[in-house]
Amino acid sequence: MYAASSIVTFDKEKIESVDEEKKILSYSVIEGDLLKFYKSFKATLTVSAKGGGSSVKWVSEFEKASDEIPDPNIIRDFAVENFTKLDAYLKA
Repeated sequence: MYAASSIVTFDKEKIESVDEEKKILSYSVIEGDLLKFYKSFKATLTVSAKGGGSSVKWVSEFEKASDEIPDPNIIRDFAVENFTKLDAYLKA
């Protein structure tokens, strides 16, 4: 299995909406490697207070380029890894 960073080296994203009060950001991929696998890819990040910190929820919507393309679990795992590293950095 490939790491997400080895199959997706470039993507251009467009911020669709930002709600600073509710701490919600939505974006879509408009160019790049990810669109070789998915006709469309949109995601929403929601940040919620949790204890003395925050929790991030990342939800994606996608349309596969073909039935053979797997769900983007590798992209999800890459996002989880990056948020975990960011969390560790902020706690240091």
